[in-house]
Amino acid sequence: EADRQAREKQEADRQAREEEADRQVREKAEADLQAREEADRQAREKEEADRQAREKEEAERQSHANEEADRQAREREEADRVAREQAEQIAKENEEEERIAEEERLAAKTEEEVKEEEEEEEESVETADSVIPMSN
Repeated sequence: EADRQAREKQEADRQAREEEADRQVREKAEADLQAREEADRQAREKEEADRQAREKEEAERQSHANEEADRQAREREEADRVAREQAEQIAKENEEEERIAEEERLAAKTEEEVKEEEEEEEESVETADSVIPMSN
């Protein structure tokens, strides 16, 4: 009877140890699974944060590039405006020079015409003077 009880006790102890070992294996497996899931979750969060940081950096780079392009466009527009103003000023100056030259040409022509008329008058007076004595 004592042997039987000892064997039953040994069997019960063995089953209890196996059950405890199985329980510990299951708990460890569950803990490992949870740790892997947590590590995966943290990796995904880090990946998302890195992606967002890259997108933010790219947006900032694009913003700076846009600002630089806008600045260059404003500089070109200003240079174009200055060039237009200079061209307009030169055109006005050329027109003024042409107007003065035309006035001088007309004035010279008028002086020449006046001289020619005076010469013609002198010639007609001389002719008249010479004609009058001849008619006497």
